[in-house]
This record gives sequence, structure tokens and C-alpha cells, in this order.
Amino acid sequence: MKPGGEGIGPLPADRPLRLFFALPVPDPVRALAARVQAQAPELKASWVAREGLHLTLAFLGSQPAGLVPALGDAARQVAARHRPFSLTTAGPGGFPRLGAARVLWLGCRPEAALEALAADLRAALADRDVPFDRNPFRPHLTLARLKKPGDLSGLAQDFPGVAFPVKAFILYQSLLTPAGSRYLALESGFLGRTDEIHNI
Repeated sequence: MKPGGEGIGPLPADRPLRLFFALPVPDPVRALAARVQAQAPELKASWVAREGLHLTLAFLGSQPAGLVPALGDAARQVAARHRPFSLTTAGPGGFPRLGAARVLWLGCRPEAALEALAADLRAALADRDVPFDRNPFRPHLTLARLKKPGDLSGLAQDFPGVAFPVKAFILYQSLLTPAGSRYLALESGFLGRTDEIHNI
């Protein structure tokens, strides 16, 4: 997938783009997120659209559009070193905590392959002097951002885990629209594939 994504055409190299690497999630995970949302119908929050759900591996923030091809090459090099694996969702949680949450999220069970992939990707970005959020990696899917801190400790935690395959990760561009954030896929790294590696 080339810079510009979804047929919007080439972008000026110096145009700033809000970028992040993330795992896409399938429909069963989106359905589970909707079940969590249904528990809090009156929550004053900005809910992430179901089609926008993702698990962030590295948040890069504002970067020039001209960097996208190099980021795609880096992604493919990292992806080639890892095999596909599976993740399983866990219960909902909150940042900084459920009792006074500003962010509602859905967790996933510990998985060494995910930790290794995120660490490898972040190391590749650091080696290339690409700025990114260096806070510790805490895998989760953001479901909602609350307008003010709220007590979500009453949310059920006994949701059945949903297992899903991880075969690729994606470089997304985040676009702010009146209807909320929209995410465009710009580049992909398919795990275990070595046939599309380009040296930077």
C-alpha cells in the first residue's frame, strides 16, 4: 500500500501526517467492544467507531509524509522476522484506573509474541531516529475517551475471551473529522513474509 492510502493520491513530502503503527482487529472483537459499550449507554464519552478499533504498537505523532515509504520498508523488515500468532481479549479497564477513568479500554491476555513484535518495531524506529511515544507498551484497544473522569468499576469483567489471528500490522494516518477520528492504512507489514523487503 503506497503513501496517500485509499486512492487519495500522492502527498507533498513535507506535509505533516499524524501516524501510528497498529494491529487491525476482526469483527468478533468489534462485536465484543459493542457489548462493553452497551453496559454504559449513558456514559458521557467519545466512543471509537467500531471500524476504527485497533491495538497500537507505536504512536509516532506528526511526521512528514515523505517519511512514509521508509516507514513501510522498516515495517516489512520487522514483520519478516516474526511469525503470525494469536491474541485473546481480556476484560475492560481504564486509564489511569477504572475508578477514575478518562479512557475506557479492552485488554488482551499476555502474549510473548506480541511483546516481541512491539519491542522489535520500536527498536527499528529508534535505530532510524524516528520519534515515537516511548511510554511502556501496554496492549489495549481504546473504546472511549470520557469527557471527565468517571467511575467504571461497575463494568462486568466476565466477558468471554475472543481469540483472533495476527498476520500483519499497519501504518495508519489519523484524520480528525467532524464525525470523529478516521484512520487510513498507508503501509503494511505481513508477518513472516520476506518477498517484499527493501533496504532503507
